[in-house]
Amino acid sequence: KLFRGSSLKQRLAEFHATKKQDWQRQVEFRRILDAFASICHAVAYAHSRGVIHRDIKPDNVMLGEYGETTLLDWGLAKALHRGSGSPEQPPSADEICIALGTSTTHVGAIVGSPVYMPPELAAGRSDCVDEKTDIYLLGATLYEILTGQPPRSGSNALELIELAQHTPAPPPRTIDDQIPKPLEAVCLRALAHRREDRYTSATVLAHEIEK
Repeated sequence: KLFRGSSLKQRLAEFHATKKQDWQRQVEFRRILDAFASICHAVAYAHSRGVIHRDIKPDNVMLGEYGETTLLDWGLAKALHRGSGSPEQPPSADEICIALGTSTTHVGAIVGSPVYMPPELAAGRSDCVDEKTDIYLLGATLYEILTGQPPRSGSNALELIELAQHTPAPPPRTIDDQIPKPLEAVCLRALAHRREDRYTSATVLAHEIEK
């Protein structure tokens, strides 16, 4: 299917290029948050079918000419197989490899986009990758909505992966103190370094944004 419109990445670049606080900017911000909530619901549906995306980011969200919101690029998507066999063992340091931009899924493979990557993906822990991995990626997308930049920056992929493994993102309000505190709290919970501290589902995250 041919999609017409612009990526969320493009829309955010335009939105954050203008810092003036006027009613038009507030309306646009509300539209972007509505689009984000729609993506959360789409991810929740995929999860209900046993599929995780693993590469959610503003580049992969298309905003259509008539309000459509579509999550694209399911090339790294993975079907979750519940209760089949014993859990995988964590990879050792020399077993971890970088497979950016590929669909490699074996233990130790690092797949995805390093500036948005959750700790378990950065560590090659495919045994820990599940719905909460996508929750983190949604949080990383929300982080860019709020701040105009990804959760981390670095000079190369290896540095970014090291940061993803060990260093939580700085709070959004340290970048822009005009960000509403409730939205910062939602973002940081979705981006929690510990998986158990994240939202339990993409639906709950969507409802928090809607509230």
